[in-house]
Amino acid sequence: MFPETHISFDTLKNKIFILLPKPYFLTQSFKRMSIPLSPERYAESLAQLPGWRLEDRALKKTFHFTNFRTAISAMVRLSFEAEALNHHPEWLNVWNRVEITLRTHDAGNQVTDLDLTLAHKIEAALSEFG
Repeated sequence: MFPETHISFDTLKNKIFILLPKPYFLTQSFKRMSIPLSPERYAESLAQLPGWRLEDRALKKTFHFTNFRTAISAMVRLSFEAEALNHHPEWLNVWNRVEITLRTHDAGNQVTDLDLTLAHKIEAALSEFG
């Protein structure tokens, strides 16, 4: 390394900053790469998530509510869980129906443990909606 080198890590942005003596400056971003689930883990996971299915390399489930207002309320409620994990579902709402698709983009659009975690949080949160 160069003399007077300073290295810091910004945990909120997953970036490493390496400050070198002038005129050198280097910033490199590093993201944690997610690992897709193995076929064995898929089977084990789906057994714990009733109603969820594996389709197009993603976890999917359709939820039905009493009306549009309840469906939208559920989506708002789920947005807090997704935001807390910084992992956001693909979803579609048509009147009383919400279709949720979970996959991890930095794992080649495949299912990872993060998707499973969010699926479990979705199930827990939607138990409030009966």
